[in-house]
Amino acid sequence: MAKKRRKAEEKKEYFKKPEFDEVEFMQKEIGNTKVALLTIIFSVPIAILAYLITLAGMPVAAFLIGIGSIFLLRYVYQFFNIETDEFQTKDWVGNGAMFFLTWLAIWVLILNMPFSDLTNPTVGKVNMMNCPGIAEITLDSASVNTCTLAPNETRDFTVTTTVTDNSEVQTVVIQFTSPTTDSYVMTKGSGDSYSYSLLITEGESRTFHIIAEDVNGHTETSPTFTFSAVS
Repeated sequence: MAKKRRKAEEKKEYFKKPEFDEVEFMQKEIGNTKVALLTIIFSVPIAILAYLITLAGMPVAAFLIGIGSIFLLRYVYQFFNIETDEFQTKDWVGNGAMFFLTWLAIWVLILNMPFSDLTNPTVGKVNMMNCPGIAEITLDSASVNTCTLAPNETRDFTVTTTVTDNSEVQTVVIQFTSPTTDSYVMTKGSGDSYSYSLLITEGESRTFHIIAEDVNGHTETSPTFTFSAVS
């Protein structure tokens, strides 16, 4: 027992608690914080530059600029007198990932409302209502859509659709191209629905498309549909 106790005491004598350099630790933490803040700040002007390039119609180039700017971090750090000699691979990867995610978040944010509106309205399916025996016909732009009426019968049909936009829809117009060329504003219903009523007599047909415009001047045109009343 005495021998074991003596060995334990010898081990205790040889064990030395690591010294903690508080000054060095604080300097390192301040340096890491400075690097993180500089990385985030640098992502802001690059995101704005990418935004301007996107507005010019070159979103792919804007994305590549964001990726390429990661390799500029070394020079940004050096410009602000940040020592990078002791940076390890994990440090560069971490800072690069922080820059990319921050840049991407800011870029996507300012490309959307309420900062900007770059998208056109979306025109949904176009339907024809009130065909005898059929509650609703979803129109197909690739073929002539028909509805059977009695000889010389005239019926009040209703064209319906939905229009959505990330800002606000201003007008939805139905534009006929045959047999006449006329345009009419569709009536807004509940939610995103719009409708227009038209009289068609057996043997007649209508060819038309729908044009939607938002408050920022962006427009979207639906495919062209042909609807015919047959006997």
